[in-house]
Amino acid sequence: YAATGSKGDVYKSTDGGVSWFNTSELEGAVTVRALASGPSKLWAGTDWTGEFNLFFSRDGAASWVKQAVPGNCDVLSLFCSGDLLFAGTSDGKVHVSGDDGQTWLQTTDLVGGPSYVHVVFVDDLGMLYACTESPATVRRSEDLGLNWTPCAR
Repeated sequence: YAATGSKGDVYKSTDGGVSWFNTSELEGAVTVRALASGPSKLWAGTDWTGEFNLFFSRDGAASWVKQAVPGNCDVLSLFCSGDLLFAGTSDGKVHVSGDDGQTWLQTTDLVGGPSYVHVVFVDDLGMLYACTESPATVRRSEDLGLNWTPCAR
C-alpha cells in the first residue's frame, strides 16, 4: 500500500510495485500522513479537513472507519508489531495500543518538549525506535517507551 501526500488517495500494488491502482479515497482527508498494515487492519493517519484523525480498513482499503486519535494530536507515523499499534504524534510522544486502537497508552516524552515523531518502528528484537524533529534525534526504548536512550550518530 502507498498513499499520496494529498487528497486521501490510497494505492495498492499486487505485483511488487510494477503497477498501482487506487483502492479508495479517504473522504475529506486533506493529507494521508501515515499507513501501517496490521494482522487484520490497514491503518491510515490523516489530516482531515482541519482535524487530525486515524482510520482503519478491514477490506483492503475499499472502505474506512474513523478511529479515536491518540493524544488528540496529529498522527505522523504508524507501525504495527504483532498485536501492538504504535503511533508517532505531533506531541513528541509515541502512543501504543494493544486493543486495535480502542485505548492508547502514552510513552514518556522523547525529547523533553514539543516535537514531531516522524518515524516509529520495532525491530526483530523488540526494540522500539522513534525519530523526532526539532531536535532531530533517533531514540530507542527497550521497555515500550517508558525510557528512551539517544542512538549514537
